[in-house]
Amino acid sequence: MAWIEGNQQRKTKEDINKEILAIEGFMEDDEAKDYLFKFLRENITFTTSLIGGVDLFPFQHMAIKAMFETDYFMESRNV
Repeated sequence: MAWIEGNQQRKTKEDINKEILAIEGFMEDDEAKDYLFKFLRENITFTTSLIGGVDLFPFQHMAIKAMFETDYFMESRNV
């Protein structure tokens, strides 16, 4: 089961910033939208500043990233 420690399937982390820098030439709209979504999701501090005008503190950035990457980001390990 997925909630038992050790059974989670982790996704390999891709570096979307390097991937975008390597792109050359024209890009179709759908592909550009996909890359924009990936970029904004990976760069949370930039996204919140761009959309909401809010500058995050480092602990806020870490908390939001944890919410995106795990199911139970505030889970207690004292079981």
